[in-house]
Amino acid sequence: MLSTTCRAVTVGVRVLILEALEVQMGAFGRVGATALAGLVLALSSVSSAGAAGTDVETFGQDSFGQLGNGPAPATFTPGVVLSGASDVAGGREHALALVSGAVWAWGSDAKGQVGNGPTLQDAPSPVKVIASGVAAVTAGHYHSMALMDDGTIRAWGWNSRGQMGANGGTKNIVPVPVTVPLSGVATQVAAGRAHSMALIDGHVWTWGDNTYGQLGLGSADTARHPTPHKVAGLPTIRFIAGGRDTSFAIAGNGDLYAWGNSGYGQAGTGSKGTVLTPKVVLADVDMVESGADHTVALRSDGTVWTWGRNRFGQLGYAGGIRTRPTKVPGLAGISKVFAGRDHCIVTADDGTVYTWGRNDGGQLGLDPSQVSQSDTPRAISSLSGTVDAGGGQVFSVVLR
Repeated sequence: MLSTTCRAVTVGVRVLILEALEVQMGAFGRVGATALAGLVLALSSVSSAGAAGTDVETFGQDSFGQLGNGPAPATFTPGVVLSGASDVAGGREHALALVSGAVWAWGSDAKGQVGNGPTLQDAPSPVKVIASGVAAVTAGHYHSMALMDDGTIRAWGWNSRGQMGANGGTKNIVPVPVTVPLSGVATQVAAGRAHSMALIDGHVWTWGDNTYGQLGLGSADTARHPTPHKVAGLPTIRFIAGGRDTSFAIAGNGDLYAWGNSGYGQAGTGSKGTVLTPKVVLADVDMVESGADHTVALRSDGTVWTWGRNRFGQLGYAGGIRTRPTKVPGLAGISKVFAGRDHCIVTADDGTVYTWGRNDGGQLGLDPSQVSQSDTPRAISSLSGTVDAGGGQVFSVVLR
């Protein structure tokens, strides 16, 4: 949810994360064996995952500086914030970017999620939070996480539910280490509103809030869970994603598992309510992301499927709540999918970018005075060539 997740490829003795190229999305059917082999060879000579040379652009509302271009009015026109980035993530009202192994953050720091201590202070322009050694970033509502090159994890921001791990108090204004199992290294991290996830040796570990069973413990409770717990009942997993209060995992065969809050059907199990253990909801899935109450998935054939709440057209078609995955009409050849709170951004193989859903702040890249929401995917020429994206509550951040 509100976050970009991280895709991993093992190269030699280290794990490199390259979210922009989405290389760990499954059977690599959309990448191709030849291209993948060449990519792995190319990655083996890269010393940092931050050497992509891509511009970070933002658009939407700027109430807390989340556009990162200094105090500015809302805009639906993308503006460059940083260059040379390889990863981005959008929280509720803050954003992260990875540039040459360093983490930059901007926007609301109400809970310490920007991480620029020693006091809480909103950042209308990017500030460097971690100087080097980072492979990927992800963001929850009010907390942020960095996956380090060595497979360790650091986190900062809101910790009221234990989403930082066992370190610190209710707010950590600077990055702190997250305790993970002694064996294995993390190859992916993901975040929800107040829970966190890590992928370690094909196993899913969760910690933080469990009000809706999103930790996969087989029960729901309101206690803090700062210690990472391995989710039972899952096969070997290759991809994870966090919704607001829901969790997702893609198995090696492409089966998509979901658990947690499904009050609007966002888990995709066919009913509303709470899902306490992982359930298969869709097959042949390459990638999944989730917003506040809706979910978007990319299947291996390049089609897009959505489910959950549809108040703002965030499912990409007219109608109400869908509790089962439903194909978005008119889309084919899609290569990546991303979700904001109530909107979606997808990229096609030919470089075309489509957006739909809520647009009250211009987060679709459309003039909100003319289009307040859209239940139909629209091609946005100003976003052509986007390789990665993250959606916040009323803003978007992309890599182009």
